[in-house]
Amino acid sequence: MIKKMINDLQSDILHIRKSALRTLIQFKMVSDNVWLQLLKDRFTKDSDPEIRAVARKYYDIFVGQPGISDTKVEHRPASINKTHEKILKENTEPSCEILEKSSPEEKIEYLSAAMEGKTRISKETLHLRLQKEKDVFVIASLISLIGKTGDQEDGKVLIPFLRHSDYRVRANAVDALGAIKTEEHFNEIVRLLQDNDARVKSNAARALSESGLEKALKTLEKMVCSGKVNQIASAIYALERFKHPKAKDLLDVAKSNLESVQKSDDLYSLLFNIVN
Repeated sequence: MIKKMINDLQSDILHIRKSALRTLIQFKMVSDNVWLQLLKDRFTKDSDPEIRAVARKYYDIFVGQPGISDTKVEHRPASINKTHEKILKENTEPSCEILEKSSPEEKIEYLSAAMEGKTRISKETLHLRLQKEKDVFVIASLISLIGKTGDQEDGKVLIPFLRHSDYRVRANAVDALGAIKTEEHFNEIVRLLQDNDARVKSNAARALSESGLEKALKTLEKMVCSGKVNQIASAIYALERFKHPKAKDLLDVAKSNLESVQKSDDLYSLLFNIVN
């Protein structure tokens, strides 16, 4: 099925490529790197402007830059109605009711326009949509927009999304909260250094480094001295991304501690096996 989808993405028949792109976006049956490369191939090589536009939008959302596109959209998808067309053309603000009735693609169009400063969406509308939205790509876009335009009050709305089941949402939530710089989210970002997803961990490390060197290092030092492999490993991950001599010194200590703890664990396991 995966091989067929990849072949269909390169088909000469337009409707087959569109169908394959929908399958790629909806089911994501391949690894992150392959998924991104397939999307990139479509928005850089496809002859159809609609396919290029859609592929670029989902690619940008995944990498945390929704709305940034060098792809010229020559024709809008047939599903976009006249109201949507008018709002985008006149740069007017879409209402809650319009966003409620819009397709995920249309919502992303609105949010992309707002990211680029071509229109605005009120804080109340963004918060309400964030509470009701089900599509993870739209949620990720909403979070990025709030992070760009929001303040510390908005941070409280975003904190629950750090525990969202979808890694794209968590990653964008970390970025948004890092941009807003609220005190309440600091411990949550530290927790995400142990996330299963590499992008979430990377965003958490960057947000932590931007929150203030002394505060970040103090927190990481506690993790380094915790005696727990997972916490020390997470601290190392973050410290490797800090560009400061103090971080380098703590990184050396962390690596030494990790080696000592791992040796202790190995010795304990050996003794346990001998006794039993």
